[in-house]
Amino acid sequence: MGYSKGSDNRRFYFIKGENMKQKKLEVKNSSKGFTLLELLVVVLIIGILAAIALPQYKLVVAKSRYTTGMNFAKAVKEAEERYWMLNGRYTMKFDDLDIDCENKLGNSSCKTQFGYFYLNKIAASIVFEMDKPEMGYIIFFTNNTSSEADFYRNRAFCYAKEDDLANKVCQNLTGKTTANTYILTGKNSYQFK
Repeated sequence: MGYSKGSDNRRFYFIKGENMKQKKLEVKNSSKGFTLLELLVVVLIIGILAAIALPQYKLVVAKSRYTTGMNFAKAVKEAEERYWMLNGRYTMKFDDLDIDCENKLGNSSCKTQFGYFYLNKIAASIVFEMDKPEMGYIIFFTNNTSSEADFYRNRAFCYAKEDDLANKVCQNLTGKTTANTYILTGKNSYQFK
């Protein structure tokens, strides 16, 4: 078998046939695959897209979990208000409320798939906390007449530890870019409007 280049840069292979005559076979320059460089470029583009999309995906998932937990906390607050209208006081027991909690952890706390909920007697509030990212939601429903109680009454706060994702979720939900140190938890807090 021999090899030669034609004048127009085409490749030819010569093989001997049955009757010992040379047959001229033309090999076309057609590639049937990807070069290593092309594959590397594609992998690089996918990596860049993943690096951009993954943090945004985590933010959306955390925001969704937080919003669902926040809605449950609001339902507990409304149940507390109904209890107060009937009894003239708030309760610290989930059993006294007309709302179901999946897993009760004692009288005043329960765990759901979104996080933990606590009835807080001192602040007359419902507290919702998530593990990952470490953040929470607190809404006050106090009927106390002190000046501090007046300040907190019917206010809600998103609070976050020093975690970028938790702070971004709070900033995104409240529309606030700067945090205050929340006096009851010592964490960054963002007040809902």
